[in-house]
Amino acid sequence: MKCPDGSDRMSAMDLKELETYPFHELVYERRLLYSSTNAASHAMRFEITLRDEIDPKKLQEAVNITRSRYPYFDVSLQRVEREYYFVSNDRPLLVMPYEKKAPLGSEANHFHQIALDYRGKTIGVDIAHYLTDGAGAYEWIKTLLYYYLSIKTGRKLDARGIRLAGEDIPKEELSPVPSDIPFSREKRNQMPEALTISGSEYKPVRYHFVLEEEPFIALVKSLGATPNTFFAVALTRMLRKANPEDKRLVRIAVCVNERRALGLELAHQSLVGGAVLPFEESLESLPLQERFARVKAMFQEQISYERILDSFSALRALTDLIVAKETDAERCAFSQYIRKYANNSISSTVSYVGKANFGEMEEYIEDFATIASPDTGMLAELSAIGGKFYADLIMAEADERYPEELLRILDEFALPHRGFVALDLDAPNMELPWKG
Repeated sequence: MKCPDGSDRMSAMDLKELETYPFHELVYERRLLYSSTNAASHAMRFEITLRDEIDPKKLQEAVNITRSRYPYFDVSLQRVEREYYFVSNDRPLLVMPYEKKAPLGSEANHFHQIALDYRGKTIGVDIAHYLTDGAGAYEWIKTLLYYYLSIKTGRKLDARGIRLAGEDIPKEELSPVPSDIPFSREKRNQMPEALTISGSEYKPVRYHFVLEEEPFIALVKSLGATPNTFFAVALTRMLRKANPEDKRLVRIAVCVNERRALGLELAHQSLVGGAVLPFEESLESLPLQERFARVKAMFQEQISYERILDSFSALRALTDLIVAKETDAERCAFSQYIRKYANNSISSTVSYVGKANFGEMEEYIEDFATIASPDTGMLAELSAIGGKFYADLIMAEADERYPEELLRILDEFALPHRGFVALDLDAPNMELPWKG
C-alpha cells in the first residue's frame, strides 16, 4: 500500500482518508518482526495432507469465508512514521499452486501475512509469527478445514468448537495485550553457552515422525511426564549420544502458551513464551523414570502464573530497548544480536500447541506437519491430530545420527511408529517491509 504521494510512509490522517482506520500498532510483536530475516523468518508453515486431492476452487471459496471470521488476521503491515501497524487488507487472499507460492508480505501475495498453497492432497498455510502463534493459527486452520470439507463433501459437519463466519466475535478475542504488568527487577543470571549443533552452513532439513497417539500418551503419563517434557529428555539424550566429548550444558527451551496467565484465553495475538530447562550433570545421571519426573517438576515451576507474567514483562522491556533505536536497520541489528545470544544459549526448542481438537475434520486428515526455521540449530515441532502424534525434528543441517537415536529411544519404550522421513526444510519465505 502506498500513501497519496507515492511513498511508503503514511500518517494516521492518510490512513483515515484511505478508510483503513481503525488500525492496530505492533507492540509486543515487534521483537519477532525485527529479528526476522528473509532467510530465517519468524513464521510458521502448516502442511495438512488430506485423503483426497485438493480442489483449488473449493479451497479458495473456503478461504474467502474464513477471512470474514478473522478480521484481525486479514491485514497487511503498514509503516506510520517510525512504527508499523496492522492495517485492514481487503485485497484477495489467493490460493496458489505450490510451485508458484508467494512469500508472506509480498506484493504477489497482496501484502497478506497469511499465504496459502496446494499440491496433490496437501494444503500449505504460512503465517507470520508476529501475527499470531500456533494456538491462534490452529483456530484459523480449523475454520478453514470446516468450510473446505463442508463444501467439498456436501456433508453437514459438526460445528461445535469451530469459530464460524457471521457469528459475533467475543471481545476477549480482540483485547489488546496488557502493557502494565510490573517487571521484576530481580537480577537474572547470564546463561553460559550451551551445547548447540549449528554448523558453518545453513542447509536445514526436517525429519518427520508419526507415532500412534494413544500408546504414546499412555507412556508419557506412566513416566510422570508430558509430551513436551518427554521430548526435552529425548533431545538431551540425542545430543549427548552424538556429542560424547562435548561437556557444555544441554539447555532445552519449551514453548509456553501465556494466554491463561494473562487472562486472555481467546486472544489472537502471538502470546508464546518459554520455559528453559537446564540438564545439569546431576539431572542427567538420574534413573530415567526419576529424570522424567524431575524435568516435569522443573517445567511446572516455570509455568506458574507469576513466572509467566514476569517473563512476559521482561520480553516487553526487551522490546522497548529494540524500538528505542531510531531506524529499522539499527533495530534489526540489535534484534539479531539478541537472537544470536539466545541461540548460543539454547540447545534445542520444543514446541507443542496441545491436542488440535479439529473434531470431525480429523477423519479426513492423512498427515500433518508444523514447520519453522530452526533458530537454535534444532527444533522439535509436535502435533496431536486424528489419533496420530506427529513430531518434526528440524535441524540447521542434515545429520541422521539424531533421528536414528530418537528411533532407538522410541523402540526402547516399544512405541509404535513409522520410522522417519528426511525432507528438505520448506520453511516460509517472507518479504520484510524494509529493504535488505
